[in-house]
Amino acid sequence: MEREQAITVENNKVTRLILSPSSIGRFDNCPAGYIYQSLKGILPNIDSSEMKSMALAGRTLHSISEEDFDDEFIESILSGEAESKQKDIKEMSKTASKRSYVTDSSRTEVFLMAKLKDWLYLRGYADRLSPDHEGLKIVDLKSTGDPRPYEDRQQLMGYAFCISYMSQVIKEKGLSTPTEVSNELYVSEKDARKLLDVTDGKEISPDSMSLVIDYVRADMVSDFYVTESDLVSYGNYVISVANRIRRTINSFLAHRDVSKIEHHPGKCGFCPMKGICIAYKLTSNPHFNPVEPDNLSTSDILRELIDVDDISKRSTERAKVLKRALIVRSVEGDPEVTKHCSVIRGTTSSYPAKEVVLRLVPKIMKKATKNVQFKDM
Repeated sequence: MEREQAITVENNKVTRLILSPSSIGRFDNCPAGYIYQSLKGILPNIDSSEMKSMALAGRTLHSISEEDFDDEFIESILSGEAESKQKDIKEMSKTASKRSYVTDSSRTEVFLMAKLKDWLYLRGYADRLSPDHEGLKIVDLKSTGDPRPYEDRQQLMGYAFCISYMSQVIKEKGLSTPTEVSNELYVSEKDARKLLDVTDGKEISPDSMSLVIDYVRADMVSDFYVTESDLVSYGNYVISVANRIRRTINSFLAHRDVSKIEHHPGKCGFCPMKGICIAYKLTSNPHFNPVEPDNLSTSDILRELIDVDDISKRSTERAKVLKRALIVRSVEGDPEVTKHCSVIRGTTSSYPAKEVVLRLVPKIMKKATKNVQFKDM
């Protein structure tokens, strides 16, 4: 489950989806960006070297944390790097190494997973799990200088959900060895051993977990508690997002046009398609041909908007007149109206209507524009 393909497609339909907190956030941020980065082998390969370069400091810090901030390892991994980068990483490492969650009983880079549906799984890597007398701390290291704890909390909530699920399975099935845990929960024996070390084979209740986000560059630590209702809400949220993702992927596989996928301009962040995204181009320049668009000037856009808006308003008023005419003819017994339209009393709808009962009263006439629906011609 750790390295398996995140999206399994059969007959152009998603049959299995393996999500992570980061992929869920990516979809919420921009469905088009998710499609670009997730559907391997369908869209052109993306050069994400810029994104990898920007994330290098974070990956280096995580590697150092995995070695419990060992001085020799730090010198080794930073060998050959620029002096400014070495200084930056060493300062962050020094800050993180003094945190209370760094203990002999903690375990780093622990792979976690949970099964929510037959077709849906959640997985992720916890930077550090630290048991203490109060319970279990789930730690995430951030190298960003722009702390956003309430946004990042969602990522750790995913890890808490997985730990709760895994520890419950371990207890209910009486699993006691890394091999048993590995076979049952689709994790490696190494990760199974780490999980057993920090849980001692016991079920971890939500109220015994805490979420710790360490913004080491900013020297800021944010703590959050977890409740049962938090995990229930998170599970429902994941299922809801997964259904949206599945519908989006299925839709894309049907038409293969990423410009038709919802796009959120301005939230491009580290997206490797930034600057060349077709969906973005269509959003910023709404031309009829988004692949090779002519550049519309701002005045062109404004002029067309005024014209279209004016046409829309006139069409709406004309539609009201036409619907009122149909109402009157229906009252007068014209069979062609009831043959092609459903005339509805009040504001309720029953479409298509087999029987039409209508009384000519002022209230109905006022609501006439809402009360005519066309049947298939």
